[in-house]
This record gives sequence, structure tokens and C-alpha cells, in this order.
Amino acid sequence: MRITPAAAPDAHASPSAVPVLLVVDDDGMVRSVIARVLRQQGYDVLEAVDAEGALTVLGNHPGRVSAVLTDDLMPGMSGRELAAVIARVYPGVPVVLMSGDGRDADAGPASSSVSAMLPKPFSLRGLLETVSWILR
Repeated sequence: MRITPAAAPDAHASPSAVPVLLVVDDDGMVRSVIARVLRQQGYDVLEAVDAEGALTVLGNHPGRVSAVLTDDLMPGMSGRELAAVIARVYPGVPVVLMSGDGRDADAGPASSSVSAMLPKPFSLRGLLETVSWILR
């Protein structure tokens, strides 16, 4: 599948027009880099350390979250389990599963609740192309 990046969000657009992305990763450095890159592209970014925190953020956020990017292997609930809960509780919110498990690299979405796979390590271009693709 060829992914064509969409234009970055318009910084002068109304706040509701800027996509809100939730980044979930228990590795603080990874989460911070991803969040910083997405913010530099004009996205509104929320962060969570684990699945439980992600569900809290989703429940407390006053608007709609446009997409969730989650690590697969985290303490407690996995990213795949989180994706299943999101599909049930917040239908229509796409979930990108970031996985360092090489077996998943070419497998495509892990389940119907996962919109896209992003194998780790990934390039910043790969990250941005994936986000653009899921927000189309």
C-alpha cells in the first residue's frame, strides 16, 4: 500500500479542525520524541504512559480524539487490548499499533480494532505518513 502524506494541519484553523492525537508508550523518551514531532507538524498531542492512563485521558478529554498511537508491549494491558477497548467504547477512533516485534512488521493490522501497524524502529517520515493515512 502506498501512503501519501496529507498536508499538515493549518495552524490558523479553528481548534476543532486540528487533529488530536493520543500517544501511548511506557518508554518516556520514545513517547516524548513522537509527541514532539507530531506537535511540530501542527497536531494537538495528548500523552499517556500506559493503557489505563490512555483510557483516563480519553474519558477526560472534552473533545474527540482523532487517533491513538500505542505501543503494543506495555505493563498491564497491551496495545492490542487497548485497541479492542477503544473500538468498543470510542468507536471510529483509529488506533495505530507500534510494535518492535518483527513478526508483526508485514502482518498488517493485528485485529479489526487496529487501523495500522507501525513497526519499530520507524523513521519520522514513516510516522508522519502513517498518521496522515489514518486521518484521511
